[in-house]
Amino acid sequence: QRFEGAHETMNTTALIHEVYLKFDRAGNLVANDRSHFLLIASRAMRQLLIGYARRRKRQKRGGGEPIVTFGPDAERDALVEQQGARLVDINRALSRLESMDERLGKVAELLLFGGLTYEEAAEVLDVGRATVSRDWRVARALLTKELEA
Repeated sequence: QRFEGAHETMNTTALIHEVYLKFDRAGNLVANDRSHFLLIASRAMRQLLIGYARRRKRQKRGGGEPIVTFGPDAERDALVEQQGARLVDINRALSRLESMDERLGKVAELLLFGGLTYEEAAEVLDVGRATVSRDWRVARALLTKELEA
């Protein structure tokens, strides 16, 4: 992984590059259609972001010095630093949600990690926009309850 140094940052461009490299390393990864690709890409982004948050947390805990970044991404990096543990908690709650209801989990993953709109998520899941909207309300409530527990 390229993002193992204490001063490395994960911006949107870097995330897309990492997803591409993950696909390239998989070698035989085949997306049947656009919807399948978006499902796979959302899962890959989730895995990469969670791995990144865990590494940042480990580095901060074990390094003894705060991680400091400068430049245009410094404010976002500080937020990532503060929210890294929260992201890991969200991932854990999302995994529990997926075990209870697969579609709710997919809706949450597509919206949270894939950055899809309701319309795009509806297309990927082959359901209506209203279904995605309802599922997201339920998923968000369950995730919130899980995170507050």
